Amino acid sequence: MSEPSLARICNFFDEFSPASLSRLEDIYSKDVHFKDPLNEAFGRDQLHLVFEDTFKQLKKLKFHVLFSHGDESSALLRWRMHYEMRGKSFDIDGTTELHLNKDGLIKRQEDFWDASGPVYGQFPGLGLAIRGIRRLVKTKAH
Repeated sequence: MSEPSLARICNFFDEFSPASLSRLEDIYSKDVHFKDPLNEAFGRDQLHLVFEDTFKQLKKLKFHVLFSHGDESSALLRWRMHYEMRGKSFDIDGTTELHLNKDGLIKRQEDFWDASGPVYGQFPGLGLAIRGIRRLVKTKAH
């Protein structure tokens, strides 16, 4: 990916907001495939709905791209996401794998991040179960 394309994409994520959804066609191909631990969308219209719903559920959502690397057809981004949910603040670190079309638009995006604590862990019974599982599988130092 050329440096200007990568910078344009990183800038989009750094400025990600409800207002930026009007610029999806400048970043994503019409037939984009998006996947993260909670959602999957096929096409820019579905992606718009996923992002719109995300902004409804999460308050003060902000991304900051910490590192990026790419070539003409793909890129990896390392990022930190901050948001508020149910009156609590959260920070999640994640990685995004991007594949681009010949026009430099994202045709595939897969986000990798741990949803077990900050999302699933917020539900009373499920949170208790997740913490218990983590204790069971955690490597014990001898």
